[in-house]
Amino acid sequence: MTLRQKTLLLLAITLTGLLGALSVTTSSALLDSFGAIEAQSIRRDVERAQDALAYELADLNKVATDWSIWDDTYSFIRTRSDRYIQLNLKNSTLANLKLNFMLFLDSRGQVVFSKAFGLEQREDFINQEFQQSLAAANIHLQNPEQQLSGIMLLPDGPALVAAQPILTSEGNGPSRGTLILGRNLDPQKIQQLAQLTHLSLNLRRIVDANLPFDFQTAQATLFEQTEIPVQVLAQDSVAGYALLRDIYGKPALLLRVESPRDIYQQGATSLRYFFLALLLTGFGLGSVALLLLDQLVLARLAQLNTGISRVRMSGDLNLRIRIPGRDELARLAHTINGMLEGLACAEQDLRDSEREYRCLVESLKEVIFQTDTTGLWRFLNPSWEAMTGFSVQESLGRPILNFIHPDDRQHHLEEFLALIKRRKESTCYEVRYVTKEGVQRWLEIQTYSRLDFANNLIGTSGTLNDITERKQVEAERLRAEVAELARCSLEQEITERKRIEHLLFAANQVKSQFLATMSHELRTPMNAVLGFAQLLLRNQLSPYQIDMVGRIFRNGKQLLSLIEEILDFSKLEAGSLELELQEFDLEQLVLATCEEMRVSAQQKSLYLQVYFKLDNAKIVNDYARLRQVLINLLANAIKFTEVGGVELEVCEPTPERVTLTVRDTGIGIASADLESIFDEFHRVNQVWTHLSDGTGLGLAIVKHLVQKMQGTVTVESELAQGSIFQVEIPRRVSVRSYLLA
Repeated sequence: MTLRQKTLLLLAITLTGLLGALSVTTSSALLDSFGAIEAQSIRRDVERAQDALAYELADLNKVATDWSIWDDTYSFIRTRSDRYIQLNLKNSTLANLKLNFMLFLDSRGQVVFSKAFGLEQREDFINQEFQQSLAAANIHLQNPEQQLSGIMLLPDGPALVAAQPILTSEGNGPSRGTLILGRNLDPQKIQQLAQLTHLSLNLRRIVDANLPFDFQTAQATLFEQTEIPVQVLAQDSVAGYALLRDIYGKPALLLRVESPRDIYQQGATSLRYFFLALLLTGFGLGSVALLLLDQLVLARLAQLNTGISRVRMSGDLNLRIRIPGRDELARLAHTINGMLEGLACAEQDLRDSEREYRCLVESLKEVIFQTDTTGLWRFLNPSWEAMTGFSVQESLGRPILNFIHPDDRQHHLEEFLALIKRRKESTCYEVRYVTKEGVQRWLEIQTYSRLDFANNLIGTSGTLNDITERKQVEAERLRAEVAELARCSLEQEITERKRIEHLLFAANQVKSQFLATMSHELRTPMNAVLGFAQLLLRNQLSPYQIDMVGRIFRNGKQLLSLIEEILDFSKLEAGSLELELQEFDLEQLVLATCEEMRVSAQQKSLYLQVYFKLDNAKIVNDYARLRQVLINLLANAIKFTEVGGVELEVCEPTPERVTLTVRDTGIGIASADLESIFDEFHRVNQVWTHLSDGTGLGLAIVKHLVQKMQGTVTVESELAQGSIFQVEIPRRVSVRSYLLA
């Protein structure tokens, strides 16, 4: 993908993300606002509907007042005159007053006269059941100041009812009874209220078994809160709900006011237009930004890339890149030109250095060589021909093994494979070789691993020295020493041995102190050597110099590790090493140590597996020393294993003790060496000693440390069957027992 494509994709993603985020936030905020306005509007509509019902009740109360506070009505309750009925209680009277029923009760609550009238049908529809239901309401007012109005649930449906005491025209008592007037809340009345308020109204009884779902939801909400609930019925309609109580204050009806969602839909339409305008604006701004970016940056970057490609294709470091302007790209071109100039100078210096190096190598008496990973000669200086009689031309491309004495070839192969398999970084050994004339001579080979810049092994390099004369001198000196010893008398030999034993005993007393002191004194200059080697590696060096300084650093680290082992052993033998007891998680220690050793195992294609069988991972011990024990055992297992891998099992045979078992599939240990495996400076399987440059103190230190921890270490092994080292320690090292140890 080109930079222009990446820029276009980045702009598209950025604009899309910004537009998307803005769309989501704006849509959520605006639609929520429109929804709130819509809810506020529908609540006002519900309040209007409630006001319309309240107005109807007020009008009904006014009519009831006109009829109940009237001398004729007051007299009618006592006389029950038919003339009053004929003159005043005609159907036309109820129709004009928009009443559906009238009921006159005496002071005892008995019905004096009742009349019901259907306004639409213009006929009397009163019946006995209706009268009984209305009378059963027990609306009986004796107090002249008492009034009652509201909703009543009658057999034929809900009705607006007003009841007032019957008094004289002056409003005096005592009350002779109660006048009850009513208007049915039937569909026709609801329709009239809807036309009056310009609203869509619907009434439902609370006890209705077929109550719609939205009424049921609103009913539950109305019982829990005082705010008018609002529900969206469909994409284009919304409704508000109110609870209407009866004349006794009990919940009776549910009122629904339905309204079209004009506000919300208009808001959604406006929002869509806003998003479209925003999209077009973003597209325009993005196009302008991309055009400017292409003209000011991308085109000039392409010009810069073309100039660099021209230099790369021609290989001419004297070519220069020209980018006009004073911005960062122009300064980058200037910097690249300076780099090209520096590379040209460095290339010339490298040619001069290579010429000087070749002159130096060819003038040395030592043979300097290089081989590939198969052991074939790849470079030899002229000293090779003077040493062996073979010319450099006829030797290059041939195996080094062809020039070594047959009896020493196996030894050479072992050392060479140790380098190739990267078990060693360097080695020095002596073998015999055969000259072109067939003469056997001794050769000292000092060789190192040769790595490329990616740290991949590409072969070996080193020096060859003819040590035949030195071998002859050593042989003569050995024969002279043997002859001199033979001439010594037996008495002198006994005396000398006693003296030596005395000296050895005395030396053993100060050995530990001497080793500790010398190890400390050796660490100080060695740390300085390693520090200066690291400083050199940070400077600009040639590959050859980096290789040489790297060897100094690696060999220095190896020597420092040996010094640390000697120092630890001297402290253990002198009894000056103390454990620093602390509580820690054994499982975490084991996992961290195995992760540290896993790189060494992977370099040899070995597996390293850990198994835990612990109910409690907490122990009290010396964290660093227990880690040192594990590292020694795992390092030995990896070092002497060529195929397969290493396993570490941690378990607790008893709640108070834990065991750490290291198993490997390596070369194993002969039964004759098992008893002395933990002795100081003891090394078994001498055929495999080339695998390590160690001191033979590792297992001795392990044994001393484990004993210091009040534990035991054991080994089980057979040749070619692998080895099992098991360390058993207490879960909590006792301070008292530790001091006694």
